[in-house]
Amino acid sequence: MANKSNLSGCFNSLNKNDLKWYVEQYAIPASLNPIIPKKDTPIYPFVPGKIGVYTRMFDYCNYRLPLTKFLVEVLLFHEVHLSQMNPFGQVRKINACCYTWITSSLKDWKDRFFLVDDRCIPSEMTWRLKRSRLLDPLPKDFAFDKKLYAALIREARCVEKYPEHILVMGRISTIWSEPAWYPTLKWNGEAMGLKDALRLKSFDSTELDVRTTKTPKGDPPYLKVVQENLYPISKPTIPVYQGGSGSAPSIRTVNLASVQATTVDGGDKGKGTGSSEARGSGSKIGLYGSEHLSVEDEGVNAEEEEDEGDDGGA
Repeated sequence: MANKSNLSGCFNSLNKNDLKWYVEQYAIPASLNPIIPKKDTPIYPFVPGKIGVYTRMFDYCNYRLPLTKFLVEVLLFHEVHLSQMNPFGQVRKINACCYTWITSSLKDWKDRFFLVDDRCIPSEMTWRLKRSRLLDPLPKDFAFDKKLYAALIREARCVEKYPEHILVMGRISTIWSEPAWYPTLKWNGEAMGLKDALRLKSFDSTELDVRTTKTPKGDPPYLKVVQENLYPISKPTIPVYQGGSGSAPSIRTVNLASVQATTVDGGDKGKGTGSSEARGSGSKIGLYGSEHLSVEDEGVNAEEEEDEGDDGGA
């Protein structure tokens, strides 16, 4: 049995159906070859060409693949590896002043992980050891946006799972199915920006309309704008490990008019209205809709593959 600091004694408990659900739900790029490790394979030491990804990061921490450049820079600065991140450890240790409430406990996260190609992180990202020297205090001339930092402290909020629409607006998520449209919000019929939306106590208010607006002629597709905020996935250079089980299913395109509004638990709230091409009006869609298309995988169909040595279960 592993203790808190021994990840080499923690083994995966997911099966192929679990992996398929996460790949579909969070549009994990098929090009990263997500697989389930064998039962005797821990998240660390690393399997050659692979890194481990905890599912709780997706469930609770608004974590997506590809990663944002900001998250990669934070990890590199603090010399912490992505696979070492406790689902709430980062906010407790680094950004606690920006939140009004942070959970003190999260169970069953160390044995819920799968592997992806390590091409989604920089090669210089290292594993922090206990004996590693901690960073010195920030130098006085350290450059950062002081106004934004002050606003984050002044307008602190609870750690919570954000609707996908909000993450797309924040250029964190690529789960977006309409290249000719971009995500917008309205409050009581008036346009609302992302900063004002993040001040809301809840995203479940009936006064909040989640909408899309036609991209102006000449502007790039919105997902291309999102992609500029994400850390690029490098091209494969060597054959990657395929010793686990499972594969990424195909990501399918969706007609915007067919997207239904749903609650977090999947309860129907009705269908979206018709679309409008007038800038600022937009079409209404579901806040928690799960239909998506990943930029990385547009037009890619990952075939299901069977592994004779499958230890993941079904």
